[in-house]
Amino acid sequence: MPFDRGLLPEPVAYFESEGVPLKGPGKWMTGPCLDHGGSDSLRVHRASGAGVCMACGVKWGGVLGHHMHRHGIDFVDACKALGAWVEDGRSGSTRQA
Repeated sequence: MPFDRGLLPEPVAYFESEGVPLKGPGKWMTGPCLDHGGSDSLRVHRASGAGVCMACGVKWGGVLGHHMHRHGIDFVDACKALGAWVEDGRSGSTRQA
């Protein structure tokens, strides 16, 4: 399979590169929600990148899910943008119907 989860960026560094500075010492870090403009309502899991905004309710399951949501792109395009898509040389479409 061309998707390699192990190539996804580390969550804290990824969010900082997306303009979402995170703070806090625990499993769940706090930051600004880019969807509604809140300054400290976003909670992001340090290890997985899963997140939820406590104010507007937007949520995602990890770095990949956030990238898809934030940039309005599909799974394959998000994987490619994050460097987690490895071309395997198979002919034909890489997308499933």
